[in-house]
Amino acid sequence: MTVAAFIVVIAGMRAAVTIVVPFLLAAFIAIISASPLFWLHRKGLPIWLALMIVIFGVLLIGFLISGLVGSSIKDFSDDLPAYEAKLRALIAGVVTWLESHKIDTAGLAVTKLFDTGAAMKLVAGGLNSLGQVLTNGLLILMIVIFILIEASSFPVKLHTIFGDEKNALENFDKFINTVKQYMAIKTWVSLATGIAVFILLAVVGVNYAVLWGL
Repeated sequence: MTVAAFIVVIAGMRAAVTIVVPFLLAAFIAIISASPLFWLHRKGLPIWLALMIVIFGVLLIGFLISGLVGSSIKDFSDDLPAYEAKLRALIAGVVTWLESHKIDTAGLAVTKLFDTGAAMKLVAGGLNSLGQVLTNGLLILMIVIFILIEASSFPVKLHTIFGDEKNALENFDKFINTVKQYMAIKTWVSLATGIAVFILLAVVGVNYAVLWGL
């Protein structure tokens, strides 16, 4: 019974992945965008104007990333057969070298260990998933806008609910600040890692360094 329930849960999660992934990405973007939103509001801008500026910034960055990554995905997908042929040739060279040193490649099953077809399917699947995320850009944007609108009015709602209960408000503020700090650190570390990978691969001369930097 437990195994059956587990299988049903896993199947449900796989079926819902097309909905869950855009929602999680939108939540991540909204959490990052909340900091500049409230910063602009503290500087004296009306909340609606701060919201419009932040949304415009999200749109601009989204269009830039979509254009850059989208073209890279298309070009890489077109070049997949060529990469598969090169990988097959490389494996054939390894097999030839092993056989020249009297090593039984049949027993090692080298070709099964390095299944080029499976490797290319894995890469193609990853690119397809990334492409699906990009095509859900409008849905992600709408969720981000909704979350930011709710976030902009949430402090007022919270004060209305708790009134003068200072401890509850302070604890909530501490929690929000902790989450913001974690997301900020996580974002900067991930950004630095991606840029470092991109620069290293670009210097070495690896094609599609932008994709691997993601």
